[in-house]
Amino acid sequence: DNVPLPTGQRRQLNATVNHQQGNFAIPIPAGVNWSIVGSGNVGTIGSDGLYTAPIVTEPKTVTIRAVSKLD
Repeated sequence: DNVPLPTGQRRQLNATVNHQQGNFAIPIPAGVNWSIVGSGNVGTIGSDGLYTAPIVTEPKTVTIRAVSKLD
């Protein structure tokens, strides 16, 4: 999802890990590792999924990845 976030502001991100079993995806309490794709002035993300946007003067697109801790 694309979510506009003002410069320097924070947003709590959430992710659900699903286990594929046949045609069903079953949520499991595995947790995720958060990371930001790219480098430079992209902001920060904590292990709890709290993202802080960078201080910028022009709009910027940042991609955040959540990967299951089971992977």
